[in-house]
Amino acid sequence: MPVIDELQFVRAFPIFIGFHRNLVILAMLRALNSLINIVMQCIAKFQSALQQVEALTEGLLSESGRAAFNEKKAQFSEELSRSRYMKVPIVGVFSAGKSSLLNVFVEKPTLLPINTMPETAVAYELYYDTNERVELYRDGQLLESCTLDKIGTLATKPGDVAHVYCQSEVVKQLQDKGIILVDMPGIDSGIEQHDAAVCNYIQEGTAFVLMVDVEQGSLRTSTITFLKELKSYQFYPSVFITKTDKKPEAEVQEVKDYVAFQLQKISEGTPTVGTVCSANNNLQDFRNYVFSLDAEAMLSAKLRVKFDLIVKEALQQLSTRVDIRQKDVQNVDASIAALVEEINKSKQNLPQVYEGADSPEKSTQDILDNVAKALQAQAPTMAQMLMKGDSVEEVKALMISTVRAEIIRSLKEESEQYVEALGKALQEASSDIANINLNSDFLNDYADVIDIVKQLVVFLPVGGVWARIVTFILANLPVISSIINWLFGKSKEDIEREVLQKLQQAIPTITEELRDTITKLVTDNQKRIEEAMQKEYVGKMEHALDGLNEKKADAEKSKESVNQEIATLQNAIDQLEKIQQEL
Repeated sequence: MPVIDELQFVRAFPIFIGFHRNLVILAMLRALNSLINIVMQCIAKFQSALQQVEALTEGLLSESGRAAFNEKKAQFSEELSRSRYMKVPIVGVFSAGKSSLLNVFVEKPTLLPINTMPETAVAYELYYDTNERVELYRDGQLLESCTLDKIGTLATKPGDVAHVYCQSEVVKQLQDKGIILVDMPGIDSGIEQHDAAVCNYIQEGTAFVLMVDVEQGSLRTSTITFLKELKSYQFYPSVFITKTDKKPEAEVQEVKDYVAFQLQKISEGTPTVGTVCSANNNLQDFRNYVFSLDAEAMLSAKLRVKFDLIVKEALQQLSTRVDIRQKDVQNVDASIAALVEEINKSKQNLPQVYEGADSPEKSTQDILDNVAKALQAQAPTMAQMLMKGDSVEEVKALMISTVRAEIIRSLKEESEQYVEALGKALQEASSDIANINLNSDFLNDYADVIDIVKQLVVFLPVGGVWARIVTFILANLPVISSIINWLFGKSKEDIEREVLQKLQQAIPTITEELRDTITKLVTDNQKRIEEAMQKEYVGKMEHALDGLNEKKADAEKSKESVNQEIATLQNAIDQLEKIQQEL
C-alpha cells in the first residue's frame, strides 16, 4: 500500500475546510502511515540493504561469483515477497469457542462459521477490505470466491486456506501492524484437517495461540503433546481460557493457574495465560496480547538470517581473492592447474566414501527406531486416555504429533551428521589445495547447507510424504471399540494392561510400513545435501581460482596498481561488514 503524501493532501483540499481540521486530518494520516509502514518499512530496509550490497559488488565479482550471488539474491527476494504478514493461528479443540470469540473480537457476529462439521473445517485468514468476500485457495492457487454469507457453502479439502476479507476496524488495525489472525480447524476436528492446517503454518514461522475451554479444567494430554511438538519448532504458544462465564471467578482462576503450571513444564520463560469470554465480551487479555506482538521484530530476525547468507557469499568471494593476492604463492601456474583439476573432478563426482556418514538404510533404521521409542513412551498415556473415555480423535492426534515431531527431529540429526561427514571428506579430498600454499579454511564453512537442514519441514505439505505417513499410521491404529468390547468383564487393571499391550503390538507394524517412505525421504534428503555441498564446494574453489588468476595478472602490473585494486576490494569488504552491523 503506498504512503499517503501529506503535502499533496493539503493542496488537494480547499482552504474553506479549515486550518484546524486540516491539522487533525494530517495527524491522522501520519498515524495511519506509521501503521501501514510498520512491516513494509522492515521489508524496504532489507530491500535497500540488498541494493547497497549489489551496488558495492558491481564489477568486483567474477562471472561465476556474480552468478552465485544472483541466485541467493533471487531466493531472498522471493522470501521478501512472502513476508508481508505475520500469521497468528488460533488453535484448540473443536468446542473451544475459537470462531465465536474471533467473531466477537472483530465485531462481526456471523463472520466465521460456527458448529460446522469438523471434517469440513479449514483455516480462515482474516484480512481487511471494503470489498467483503471469501477466497478459497488450494496449493497456493485461487479456487473459488464468494460473498461472506456463502462462506459455509465452499467445497473445501484438507489443507485449503480461506482468505476472509471484511470491513472490521480491529482486523484493519492488526493488518496495518502486519498481523493476520487465523481461525484453525479444531485439534479434534478429524485428524487430517487439523494436521494439514498445522503443517501449513509450521512452515511459515508464526506465533500460535491456544484456546482452552474452562470446563476442560486443564490441558489435555494430546494438547500437551502438540505444544511440545510446537516447542521443537521453537514456537511457544500463548494460552487463553475460554467460556469463563461457565464457572465462578475463583474456579476460573484455579484453572488458569493450573494451565500456567502445565505450560511452565514445557515452555521457556513465563508463558502468557489469559482469560476470554465471547458471551460477555471479555476479550481484553486477548486484545492486549495480539496488539503487543511485534511483527516487525519477528520478521526482521527471520530475514536477517537469510540476508547474512547473501552478504557472506560476497564477503567470502572478495576476502578469498584479497588473501590470495597478498600471499607469496610459488609457481602460480602450477597452482592454477592443480585447482582447475580439482574443480573439474569435483564437478563430476564428490568423494564416494564419507567416514562417519550413515547409509540411507542405516539412517532410515535409526529414524524408525526413534519413532518406535517415542510411540512406546506414549503408549501408556494413550492407554490411559482410552480408559478415561477420551475420543479416538484425541488418541490419533497424540500419535500423529508424536510421530511427526520425532521424524523431523531425527531427520535433522541424521542430516547434520551427514553434512559434517561430507564436509570432512571434502576437506581431505582438497589436500592438494593446501599443498599449493592456499589457506583451505574457507572450505569448512557450509552455512548455506546448514540452512537447508533447518528447513526439513518441506516434507510436510498435504499430499506429499507426510500424507502417506499419516495414512500408514491411521491404517494401523487398533480399532478401539473392539478392543474395549473384547475385554468386557475384566478388571480395570487387566483392561488397561491389555489395551497397552495391543497398542504396543501395533507399533512395529506402523514403523515397518513407514520404512519405504522414510527411506525415500532420507535418500532424497541426502542427495539434496550432496548437491548443495557440491555446488558450494566448487563455488569456493572457483573463488580461489579467481584469486590465483588475478595473482598471475598482478605480475604484469605495477605495485601501485595492484595495491589500489586490493584496496578497492578491501573497501568493499569493509562496507559490506558495516551494512551487516547496521542491520
